[in-house]
Amino acid sequence: MTSDQRITAGIPLAAVLLGILRNEFAMSGLERHVFSRVESLEKVMSAKFEAQSQGLMRVEQVLDARLKHLEER
Repeated sequence: MTSDQRITAGIPLAAVLLGILRNEFAMSGLERHVFSRVESLEKVMSAKFEAQSQGLMRVEQVLDARLKHLEER
């Protein structure tokens, strides 16, 4: 293989490698963005589940009080 043939074969290979590196860099940015969105969604869901849990605890307390009242009768 002559040096001209090596250069001719090396240019597309270098372009492919640079393309792969560029895609990896773009994907890592996308990965960070998706991860941050998932994290914020987890925080929102946790807050909503906590609020629902507190609401259900209040309902349970009211039902317990009513049941005690009925048992006393």
